[in-house]
Amino acid sequence: MYINRKELEEIKTDIVEGLGGELTDKTDFLIKLMKGDDWSLVIKSHALIESVISELIIAKINQEEIKTIVERLPLHGSEISKIEIVKTYNLIDKEQISFIKSLSELRNKLAHKFEYVEFSYVKYLSTLDKNQRKAWIKSHTWYTSKENENYWNEMVTEKPQLVVFMSVYFFVTKTLFKTKKLQTDTKIEVAKNKTNEHLIKKLV
Repeated sequence: MYINRKELEEIKTDIVEGLGGELTDKTDFLIKLMKGDDWSLVIKSHALIESVISELIIAKINQEEIKTIVERLPLHGSEISKIEIVKTYNLIDKEQISFIKSLSELRNKLAHKFEYVEFSYVKYLSTLDKNQRKAWIKSHTWYTSKENENYWNEMVTEKPQLVVFMSVYFFVTKTLFKTKKLQTDTKIEVAKNKTNEHLIKKLV
């Protein structure tokens, strides 16, 4: 199948510029969260993650008209959820899913009671037993190598907000790249079909 070179370059330019803008906006958003309280970090970073997962699903199934339906699905916790969809399409790995579930469970706990607005990661982590703490660290450092394990263990104690920030940042970045790749593939396929139809008309 063929594609017009000029059209291909336009697609690439649009995708690169769009990706750059989104990465900048979302990074700025996360940096602002780091300067705020821990409750906001949990609630708002969870909202950001849910948003990029919705966009990833829409890009995969390529049906913009059901975007509203996808957005209304719960992130996880039921048989029909965003996490179940991305698992079905193998869009994110099990380590990332473990992180999302951990953050989502905490978000659900904090979002429904006023007394949790003073939530502190330092205090929260101090209430976990050894196994719970180990599981939390593992799920929130999914992007690191085993060689850096001691460093991140120290960071959890000293700056747990930074650990959360990095987990969210890397997940959002990787997901945006996957989304843009899927969108690019779709646009290129549409352009190929358009070019082929034009060539066929010329030959007939």
